[in-house]
Amino acid sequence: MCFCVKCADQPQNKSCLYLSFSYFNLESHTTCSWDSVTVFNGGSPGSPIIGQYCGTTFPGTIQSGSNKLAVVFLADHSVSKGGFIASWSTDSSGCGGVIHADMGTIKSTNYPQNFPANMECSWQIIAHEGNHLEMSFSDNFEIPDNTGSCQSSYIKVWSGSTQNADDLLVTGCGSLAPEPVVAPYNIITSRFQATATPGVGFSMSFSTRCGASVSGSKGRVVSPNFPADYPDYANCNYTIDAGQQTVIVLSFKVFLIEAHSACMYDGLKIYNPVTSSTPMATLCGTNIPGPFSTLGPMLLHFYSDSLITSSGFMAEYSAIPCGGFFNSTSGTVSSPALSMTNYHHNMNCTYHISIQADRVVDLKFNTFSLEASSLCQYDHVAVYDGPDTLAPLLGKFCGTVLPPELRSSTNNLFIVFRTDATVSSVGWRATYSQTLGPAQGCGGYLSMPIGMFGSPDPNLDGRYEPRMNCVWTIEMPVNKAINLTFSFFDLESSSTCRYDYVNVYDGHNMNFPLVGTYCGGSIPAYFLSSGNFLTIHFVTDSSVQKQGFNATYRAVPLLCGGILNATAAKQTLTSPSFPSAYPPYTSCRWVLDAPPQETIKVSVQTFVLNPSQSCSTNYLEMKDWPLGDYGQSHKFCTSDGHPPDFYSFSRTVLMYFKSDTFLPGNGLSFSYQIANCSRLYEQEYGYLRSPGWPDIYPHNMDCIMVLKAPQNSSISFFFNNFDVESHSNCGFDFVEIRNGSTADSQLIGRFCGQALPSPIFPHFNQLYLRFKSDFSAARDGFDATWTSSPHGCGGILYGDHGSFSSPEYPGSYPNNTHCEWSVKAPRGRVVTITFAQISIDDPGDCQNNFLKLYDGPDTSSPPVGPYCGVKTKAAGNLGMPRRGNVL
Repeated sequence: MCFCVKCADQPQNKSCLYLSFSYFNLESHTTCSWDSVTVFNGGSPGSPIIGQYCGTTFPGTIQSGSNKLAVVFLADHSVSKGGFIASWSTDSSGCGGVIHADMGTIKSTNYPQNFPANMECSWQIIAHEGNHLEMSFSDNFEIPDNTGSCQSSYIKVWSGSTQNADDLLVTGCGSLAPEPVVAPYNIITSRFQATATPGVGFSMSFSTRCGASVSGSKGRVVSPNFPADYPDYANCNYTIDAGQQTVIVLSFKVFLIEAHSACMYDGLKIYNPVTSSTPMATLCGTNIPGPFSTLGPMLLHFYSDSLITSSGFMAEYSAIPCGGFFNSTSGTVSSPALSMTNYHHNMNCTYHISIQADRVVDLKFNTFSLEASSLCQYDHVAVYDGPDTLAPLLGKFCGTVLPPELRSSTNNLFIVFRTDATVSSVGWRATYSQTLGPAQGCGGYLSMPIGMFGSPDPNLDGRYEPRMNCVWTIEMPVNKAINLTFSFFDLESSSTCRYDYVNVYDGHNMNFPLVGTYCGGSIPAYFLSSGNFLTIHFVTDSSVQKQGFNATYRAVPLLCGGILNATAAKQTLTSPSFPSAYPPYTSCRWVLDAPPQETIKVSVQTFVLNPSQSCSTNYLEMKDWPLGDYGQSHKFCTSDGHPPDFYSFSRTVLMYFKSDTFLPGNGLSFSYQIANCSRLYEQEYGYLRSPGWPDIYPHNMDCIMVLKAPQNSSISFFFNNFDVESHSNCGFDFVEIRNGSTADSQLIGRFCGQALPSPIFPHFNQLYLRFKSDFSAARDGFDATWTSSPHGCGGILYGDHGSFSSPEYPGSYPNNTHCEWSVKAPRGRVVTITFAQISIDDPGDCQNNFLKLYDGPDTSSPPVGPYCGVKTKAAGNLGMPRRGNVL
C-alpha cells in the first residue's frame, strides 16, 4: 500500500489553485475502492473531498476553493498500472509561490497598479523536465531603485531552485524592462524586492520549449511530454556539460521512438564534441540502446515528424570528474567511469591526495588494465611523492600487471592519468589510506652496522596503533649479511596470523622469499639473511592492539651472494670455497641485474649435490625477478640432471643456492652475462621467445638464433604463440627458419601475421632462425618449444608450458613411428596435457597404433590410455592433469 499526501501551499492572499492531470492510468473499479487518487479542498485529508478518481478517464482540471489542496494516492496489493502525473498552478495575482506549469504569468502585487511599499516575494517555476523555460517581461515595467544599480529594489531570475550568484540569469529595475531570458532547463527562481518608492512593478510571462542544458553531477533527460507521447515536429537539443575533462555516461531506462532502418522520421542523435556534424550514434525503435559515454560535453538532438508518435525516452546521466582533490583519511581513486566503460582517449586527469600533516599515504592498486608499451609512453598512470609533478616520481605504470603498493614520504601524493588518441582499455582503481610513516617510527631505511627498531606507539599508551602498515628495509655493505634478533614480541594471536603479524623477507623488498610470518606472544628465532638486505613488514588490523615488538639487527660477514651487475663480459660465481667444502647450512642468494632493456644469460658449469640429500634443503633455484605473471622459475635438485642455459625475460635474475651439509664432490659454479638476442643453443631441448615477450617486441631488431642438438639427432620445433606484424610477403616483421646453421641453408619458411605456424621437422640436428622487426608496428611476438631425439621424433619438453605433435603434423605420420616425449616442468608444478586432436588409425583395440601417457619419468610409471581413433578437443575428456612435474 502507498499512502502519500501532497500539499500545494500558497500564500494566504491566493484565491485558488488549479490541479491538472497530464497522465492518468489507475486500476479501474466502479467505486474506486482498490487504487485511487482523492483530492481534498484543504491542507489535509480531513478537508472536504473534491473528488475521487480511478481508471483511465482523466479527472480534468480541478480548482480549489482555498489556498491549499491535499492529494492522496492509495494502492492495494494486487494490480498495478502506470500511475499519474499532475501539475498545479495559481492565478498568480498575489505575491510569490511555487508554480508547476509549462506556461503562465507572474506579476507584482496589484499590477498594473502600484505595488505596496516594502515588498519581498519569491516564485519558483517548475516545468516539464523535457523542456526549458523562456521568460519575457511586459514593457509596462517600473521598479524604482534609489541606488541606480538594482541593489535595494529589483526583480531577479535564477536558473534552478536556489539563488546562487553563478546561476543568476537577469536583474531588472528602473523603467526599462529586461530583455527576454532563456533558462538552461525546467526550473527557475524569481525574487521581487522593493524597498524604495512604489511603482507599477512587472509582469513576466513564461513558456517552455523542448530541450535543456544541464551541468549537474547526475540527473535525467527526457523527451517532451514524457511519459505521454512526444509532440509532432519536435526539434530539441539537450546538452550535458560538466566540463571538458569530465566523463559523461548516459544510460537509457525507457526508449520508445518510431522505428526506421535509418531513423529517418523520429530519432535521437548523440554528438561529441557538441559542435560535431557527425553523430556518434543515431537511435530509434524500441530496444534500449547504450550506454553511451563521452569525454566532455554531450549533445542529444531529438526530432520527430507529423505521423507516428510514442512515449519517447528517459535516460539517466552521470558526470564523473577526471581526477580531483581528496583529503579524507581513506578512500578510492580510479579512472573515470571504471566498470561502466573503457577509459577515453586524450585524457589528462590529476588526483591530489592530502591527509593530516603527521601521516603518510599508502596507495594500493586493485584493478589495472592500460595500453601496454615498453616505456609507458602512451597511456599511463604516474605517481609522485608530493603535491604535484615536481615531486619525486614513485613510478610510471601501464599494461595489465598491478603496480606495487606505494607509500609517500609526506602527507601528499599526486597521481597523473594520461591517455593518447589510440588504444583504450578497462582502466584502473586504487585505494588510499593514511598511516604512520618513518618519521613516526613506522618503517624506514636502516643502514647502521648495528641498530634496533620496534612497533610504533605515538600516543605512549603501551600499545601499537590500529591499521598499521610499516616496512623496514635493512641494508648492509655488499659483503655483509644481517642477523635479526627479536628481544620482545606480543602481537594479537591467530592460528594463521591473519590479523596482526610481522613478515620477514630475505631481500630488499617483499618480492623476495618470505622467511616467516609471526604473531602471538612467542619470540621468533633469530634469522641470518642470505644477502645484504632484509625487509620486515608489520601489519595490524582495526581491532585488538597488543604491546608490539622490539628487534635488534647487526652486520655479519657474508660468505656468498649479493647484488651484481651483468655486463657483456662473462663473469663467474661459485659456492663458498669452491671446489672445496662450503660451511653447513649454506644459503647464497645472488641478484643479477642487467642495464634497462637488456636480458641475462646464465650458464651452469658445475652443479653437484649428493643423491642422499633432501631436495627441500639442498637445491639451486633460478628465476626471473620479479616473477610477475609470465616469469620463469626453475628449481633443480640432484635428481634433475644438469640445468640448461637460462635466458631471462627481464633485466633481473635471482639465483638461490641452498645446502644444509657439504658432502664430497658438492659444489656450484655458474657464469652470467648480458644476453644478446642472437644466440647459439647447443643443447637437446629448450624454448624460445621473441625479445620482450610477453610484451610487444622492440623495433629494429635483427636476431639470429641457432639450435644445435647432439649429432645424429633430429630437431622438432613447435610454436606455442605467434603474433608478428602482418604483411602479404612478410616484408616488414618476420620469423625466418632454415634447415641448417647458416643464412644460406635451405629455407623452410618465412612467417608473419597471427596464424600459428605448423610444427617444423627439419630431419636434422641444426636449425637456423632469424627474427626481424622494422621501425613501425610491433606485436606480441612468438613463444616456441623445441626438442630433439636420435629416433627422429620425441625428446624432452622443458618449461612451464609448451606444445608438441606427431611427426609431420598436420600431415600424416610415417609408418613404423615410435616417439617418446618426456615433459619436465619446474619443480612444484603439476603437468596438464590437453590434446587438440587425435587421429590415429587402428583396427579398434589400440594395440598396434596408439598414444599412451605415463604418470612419471619413464614407462614403468602408471599408464594413462592408450588412445587411438579420431578425437578432437570437442570431446572434452582428453585433458590429463598429472600428480607431479614429470610425464
